[in-house]
Amino acid sequence: MRCKVSAPTSIGLTCGSDRKSNDLGDWSTAKPVPGDYDGDGAYDQAVFDTQGGYWYIKSISGNSIAWANQWGWSTAKPVPGDYDGDGKYDLAVFDTRGGYWYIRSVAGPTILWKAQ
Repeated sequence: MRCKVSAPTSIGLTCGSDRKSNDLGDWSTAKPVPGDYDGDGAYDQAVFDTQGGYWYIKSISGNSIAWANQWGWSTAKPVPGDYDGDGKYDLAVFDTRGGYWYIRSVAGPTILWKAQ
């Protein structure tokens, strides 16, 4: 097994595909999407599973910020950033086929839906 996921630190990262155990391990459809999702000023460990559109995010201290949080699909391109200005990265995807943006805060509220 080889590790495909990298993050700014190695806290809590091990090779393995058991995503239910709160571990950002190895799986071939994971795409790193680092950012500051909790607003503490440090980049968190985060991946977007391109197969099902799920986000897995752990803080630098190891706390789960989002786990198996679906916001996207296989052809969506993840483009996280702070879109609402609250100091925390948001879950955002761009629909490469339709040209639409979909953005949601980690806390849950939709910020933008199907916008061009």
